[in-house]
Amino acid sequence: MTEKLSPFHATILIYMTQIGMGLFTLPRLLAEQFGTNGWLMLPIAFLLSTLNILLIAVVYHLAKGRSLFKILEQSIPKFILYPLYWILIGIWSVTGCLIAKYYIIVFQMVAYPTANPTIFKFIVDVLLFFLIIKGIYNIAKAATIFHWLTLPLLLLMLFYFKDFDWARLTTFVFRDHHMSVSGALNLYFNFIGFEVSLLLFPYINQKTKLIKSLLVSNSMVTIVYIYVTFITFGFYGYKHLSTLQFPILNILAYVQLPFVQGTENLFYGFFLFSILITAGMYL
Repeated sequence: MTEKLSPFHATILIYMTQIGMGLFTLPRLLAEQFGTNGWLMLPIAFLLSTLNILLIAVVYHLAKGRSLFKILEQSIPKFILYPLYWILIGIWSVTGCLIAKYYIIVFQMVAYPTANPTIFKFIVDVLLFFLIIKGIYNIAKAATIFHWLTLPLLLLMLFYFKDFDWARLTTFVFRDHHMSVSGALNLYFNFIGFEVSLLLFPYINQKTKLIKSLLVSNSMVTIVYIYVTFITFGFYGYKHLSTLQFPILNILAYVQLPFVQGTENLFYGFFLFSILITAGMYL
């Protein structure tokens, strides 16, 4: 009998799938699109993603343990269904590949600007291959281990409170904004990842409490985003944030260790664990 995911493993798996490269540019996106105190848009994006999770809850309730593929095959003619499968394969595969490639390009740019990125891409592809062939349950266990390895990085943000200035937040909300549809979509894309839960129906049971796990993981992602962006807004100010390509890398470089040069390269390397889970789940 196939072992089922526990609520804890399911929560961490979805959380690690949602956290991706978007975190590195999220403060700039909020500053550019929404101006002063742009981080206040995150609760709104959280509500929209929660609404989508509730739609998944309806599908899960109606599925009654059946996989998504069985539901589709019983409802849609095959001549429509098979092209739909290929479209989904293309979208999810390209998404996984682009996430991994984006990470590699940034890593090569900040750490090894003269190196060939193909070498790093090959290494990451090998890691992804060995992760994927282990199956969902082992990927969930790996995600749990990776989560505990990357969690201490969030504590680094406490280091910046000594230079945090409330005046940089200002008393205005969404002043000097340049809101656009593309900006709103880019903000929402930072929350995607929970939709892969539609493929987890065969790997769970009632004890997994999938919908509760999705809601908890989405809440965790929102808390992390608010925590990080709130500190960066108070550390840089929204005008300075809008000029930084990767604000999180800049702020990580502010940490100085006596035995390491280029601390942002060291800390950025740890985010590979999260990227492996995100890209691996999509692939």
